[in-house]
Amino acid sequence: MDKSPTSLEIAAFIYTCRREGRLIPLNEIDKLARRERIRVSISTVALYIAKISSIFGRSREDLLIPYLNYVKIKIMEDDRIMGKMGKRGRYLVEVAEQLAYRNLVDSFEINRGRIAGKNPLLLAATAYYNAFKLLGANITQKEVASCVGIGKSAIAKGRRLVIGPVVMRREEI
Repeated sequence: MDKSPTSLEIAAFIYTCRREGRLIPLNEIDKLARRERIRVSISTVALYIAKISSIFGRSREDLLIPYLNYVKIKIMEDDRIMGKMGKRGRYLVEVAEQLAYRNLVDSFEINRGRIAGKNPLLLAATAYYNAFKLLGANITQKEVASCVGIGKSAIAKGRRLVIGPVVMRREEI
């Protein structure tokens, strides 16, 4: 009997491919799993990739990407949040991902001592919340926290560590 690969095995495979310079998008893994009728949680795979990356001691910027991917997937899976954003929901999430990354990189530069040792999932969720606020999305801390599985007060406290949205002109977005 053939056993389906677990989320951890898939995450290890993707991590290994990325270390060798081969990028495999998570949505391609999702399509393949559906076609082969394998039950795989892509959000769990994204979280495992982030944890594997942290074990091997990659740079902070490299560690941010898997956690941001995890938060992005969870937000896109949440019908309530996507419904609030309307037709431009997917576009807003893509733009928010870029803003969240820049927001976290800047935060690490400014608040290095205060951020060290904090939960990277909390920092990624907070950066996404800040980015959504910059884009004018009507999203609450509670909605972002509940879709990722952390408390609302955690995002409120995280906003003290993660600097506010990068100030930009609308044309730059």
